[in-house]
Amino acid sequence: MPAPVLNDKRWSIDLEKRIQEAHSEDAEAYSKRYSFNPESGKEIFVIDTPPPYPSGTWHIGAVAQYSMIDVIARSQRLLGKEVYFPWGVDRNGINIEFTVEKNTKRKMKTYERAEFLKLCEETIETFTQAMRKTARRVGLSCDYDREYLTDSLLTEPLLNQFSLNFSKMEQSLKTCDPTSMTQ
Repeated sequence: MPAPVLNDKRWSIDLEKRIQEAHSEDAEAYSKRYSFNPESGKEIFVIDTPPPYPSGTWHIGAVAQYSMIDVIARSQRLLGKEVYFPWGVDRNGINIEFTVEKNTKRKMKTYERAEFLKLCEETIETFTQAMRKTARRVGLSCDYDREYLTDSLLTEPLLNQFSLNFSKMEQSLKTCDPTSMTQ
């Protein structure tokens, strides 16, 4: 029988740090382990969950929820499937505006628009980085190489295409006779 990799008998912060470092020290191996390869020939398993919204510190309940999703991703990988577990962050919404108002103790309307938007961008970027760090620290096996941010200019064309396809589908449903399924 091979010797145990970990000889420590009790958990400590140092042990956790060593495990985290060993887990991600080889960036290429880490990426290969968790990146999605649609050309692999394996059965594809996609985890489609709304991305978290950073309006402050990522609370333990949200981390626990994503940890449960991660168990599903890992089990499907063990079953030999090609798993797409994307990492993304929903960076749109009014919560960040409320957070900026709360942190600065000023209402949005007292700012010049550009100044307030800059504060929102800086604040959400800080929260996004903290959230990404927490996700990696707890060992979520997401595909970080394909991170998406809902306010990214790279994401916008995808959302526009989705909206266009949805509009076409919606229009098709409006003109469809449900009894004969004809238009």
